Amino acid sequence: MTEIILSNPGAFEMLRGVFASAISSQVVRDGDYFDANDKNILICGTCGRPRREYVKAHFPTLENLSECDVFLAPKACPCDIKEHEDMKKRQLEDYKDGLRRFSLIEEKFSGASFGKLTINANNETSIKMCRNYAMNFEKYKKKGLLLWGGVGTGKSTAAACIANALIDDFTPVMMISFTRILDLSGSDRTFERNFLEDMQRAELVVFDDLGSERNTDYALEKIYNIIDARYRSHKPMILTTNLDLRKMTEETDIRYKRIYERILEVCHPIMFCGTNWRREIGGKEFNSFEESLLKGYDEK
Repeated sequence: MTEIILSNPGAFEMLRGVFASAISSQVVRDGDYFDANDKNILICGTCGRPRREYVKAHFPTLENLSECDVFLAPKACPCDIKEHEDMKKRQLEDYKDGLRRFSLIEEKFSGASFGKLTINANNETSIKMCRNYAMNFEKYKKKGLLLWGGVGTGKSTAAACIANALIDDFTPVMMISFTRILDLSGSDRTFERNFLEDMQRAELVVFDDLGSERNTDYALEKIYNIIDARYRSHKPMILTTNLDLRKMTEETDIRYKRIYERILEVCHPIMFCGTNWRREIGGKEFNSFEESLLKGYDEK
């Protein structure tokens, strides 16, 4: 019998109500039965363990005597515990499914993971930094990433691996291209407003394939506004692009320059072409951040 000590005699009545309510709402499953020697004790029909027990409550008095009462209370049998754990697991999976719908990740990237990547001399360094960024997101999330390099070097897949790893860790993430944003904005007047609201809720936003969108003044203004909104939220973003980093740093056209300056201020560039490229203007902060990404949070 479980015993508890009360600090207030008034708690007897409170406990009586609590336990009575719990007993009345307890679900009796098919196969459950009552103990032959005590008709108050419900027995699980699957594991044969009690699903109810007596609880003895004490209130010590000044005379070192003790007021006490006994209550009938629900008790979790192994089947109850497993059912509760299964329910929690289903709830977590449902939440994760919701995060995936929220993420807008295209189907072709939905299964991307670092464990499925083929590592070779051309991508080992860049993939290692991306993986460490995902594994230690809480440490690195004050800064984003700019994954740049030639076509077909795995930038988008690496970004999707980061996004999926964070979703698996129940972190809200979005991944979408500017081309898709512009297309959806043009066909759905409410999309842009809803997207900007959702973007504020996401802990990380991945903008895929910067530079592939239409280079009209309208499109560039939209892109700047989205980048600027994310920049002002003080939350990280990852961008992938086929654009050359040096050309981005040396851009003179103000329409592009203000976009690139925002990105380069808050995103660490990682080159995807097999070399360990370091930006000359980075200084100690650049090198320190990159060395941390290469080493990983837990390594000494």
